[in-house]
Amino acid sequence: MAVRFYYDMTNRQKDKALGLNTGLSLPKRCKGHVLFVDCSLCALTAFPAHLLHLEHLEELLHMEGNFICSLPSAISQLKNLRVLYLHENLLSCVCEDLGRLSQNLHSLDLSHNPFKCPEQTQEVVHRLHGLRELRLYKLDLKQLRDFICKTLFRLEILGLSDNALSALPSEITNLLFLREIYLNNNLFQMFPTALDKLPHLEIIDVGQNKIGAILDYDCGSSWEKLFD
Repeated sequence: MAVRFYYDMTNRQKDKALGLNTGLSLPKRCKGHVLFVDCSLCALTAFPAHLLHLEHLEELLHMEGNFICSLPSAISQLKNLRVLYLHENLLSCVCEDLGRLSQNLHSLDLSHNPFKCPEQTQEVVHRLHGLRELRLYKLDLKQLRDFICKTLFRLEILGLSDNALSALPSEITNLLFLREIYLNNNLFQMFPTALDKLPHLEIIDVGQNKIGAILDYDCGSSWEKLFD
């Protein structure tokens, strides 16, 4: 059960405009618990401090489409958080404390941020051992580090489109639960054949690369879509 329950008037007005009834009588176990917060496209320049005290926040934290330049170290207090969307902001780095959300965080999107050191970003992200979905679109990544594949072995969706990747580490074969991988608009010249070893992979997007025609290649029977 995802409950919308906001403190600020901006979001109350947004709900009213959408015809949502935020005055619903909540089950007793949910009263006072904020499970879902949507602060997307609100022209925020900083991470709202009051959100850091929402200890029960778990389902969704939408912060995308703002002008946030940094994350507070206190973000580690959101220990129940499962989904965090930070794409399309102005983040130049990711604080080390984000890595302390290691067990419960299942989905993270850091795409479209002007990170000064994408390498440092991966060093923090790889500590999030519980991740099922990771999106790192358009970050000027030149390589996917091997430790990402060694530690984030629960990943089911991996988004790496719009970067400068030309190869995948051999450790990609550790991602045995991977179902979808997005690699379009990179610098691949050869199809990453190691993906054939992933038993649950269904969708591969390698469009807009420098790969020649994929001829006589045995695309695993589980692959439902191959975008080339």
